[in-house]
Amino acid sequence: MENNMKKKTKSNNSSPQDVWRVNFNLPLYLGTPNRSFEIGDKVRTPMAGHIEGEVIEKHPEHPLYRVKVKFKHKKEEIIEQIVVFAWYELSCEVTRQNTQFRKERNFFTSGTTRTLDGLILDAFSFGFDGDLPYQRGYVWMRDDEEALIDSIFRNINIGSFAINRREFKEDQKGYDVIDGKQRLHTLCSYVRGDFSYQGVFFHDLSNADRTYFNQTVVTIIEARELTLKQQMEWFIELNTRGKDVEQEHIREVEKLLIGLGIEK
Repeated sequence: MENNMKKKTKSNNSSPQDVWRVNFNLPLYLGTPNRSFEIGDKVRTPMAGHIEGEVIEKHPEHPLYRVKVKFKHKKEEIIEQIVVFAWYELSCEVTRQNTQFRKERNFFTSGTTRTLDGLILDAFSFGFDGDLPYQRGYVWMRDDEEALIDSIFRNINIGSFAINRREFKEDQKGYDVIDGKQRLHTLCSYVRGDFSYQGVFFHDLSNADRTYFNQTVVTIIEARELTLKQQMEWFIELNTRGKDVEQEHIREVEKLLIGLGIEK
């Protein structure tokens, strides 16, 4: 009887942390909050439709909140749930603004992944056209080409490829290369045997290295049957976003590595 009483007491003596762990695995990195909420605040949640809710409890140590939400279920049934959210998932309902930042494209793109051997096979089988009015000529030097192959064997991301699938016509290439012309040309040239990497041609690679190369996965962003105007708009969009890391900055980082006794 005494043992049973002890077990019962232990099961009822759960810490407040256990209640939060039902919905959130702690500890976790939550960053530094730039906003906070009080009990009773009306908030917008990330749930489908950005369902509104009410804060009912604050975590004693972490920027986590238990929020009561209500939403319609099947047959118009109203469901009430208590859900745990991190601070960055919530926003004050009073701060919502009628923003219209989203820009609609007049064409659709889809993303997928493909192995290098699959991508190169498509290039050889269907033809990838990079000689387009808006594309620059082939400007990569041998050092650039070898650096790309080096990235592959060192498991460094070589970036995504943007292509446009043309309407099928006899005696016409199947795809336009919107972004990735230099890289795709280099990959095909290497597999053809136009140049070697560290003195070894592709066809002379070990089975393990050849398989590694062939099975490397890249991201393909594809559109279909774009007009020339749409292709040019997409090209400009892809090439005017972000900022490349300047060589001077890279050299500064390399100096830091040397200072830490770490080789590149």
